[in-house]
Amino acid sequence: MDEAVLGVVRNRLSVEVPAVVEGDYLTPAAATRAAAEAAEQHRRVRAVFLHEGDPARIGANYAHREPHLGPRPARAAVSAGYSHRLAAQARAHGLPVLDCRPYDTLPQRLAAALA
Repeated sequence: MDEAVLGVVRNRLSVEVPAVVEGDYLTPAAATRAAAEAAEQHRRVRAVFLHEGDPARIGANYAHREPHLGPRPARAAVSAGYSHRLAAQARAHGLPVLDCRPYDTLPQRLAAALA
């Protein structure tokens, strides 16, 4: 998926309109490459990775969004593991990682991380 994400970023760099690209398919490696390509064009791409590593909270989110599917602790555990993996990769690339909680301070923490 990195090449597809980079294609989107390259397209967005061709116009002077800010954009946010988000999703669980984004990787720290792609974000780092996008920032390097942007810098070559005297543009800026910034990345921050949100982290939720608590399988119980992730499971509660799934249950709230998709109550008809019932509890899915195994899926939540895999998602938490993936979040830990992405957080470690982001830190290795020197990218900011923010815990999702507390939710009420996330906007301020996000703005500070991207400043």
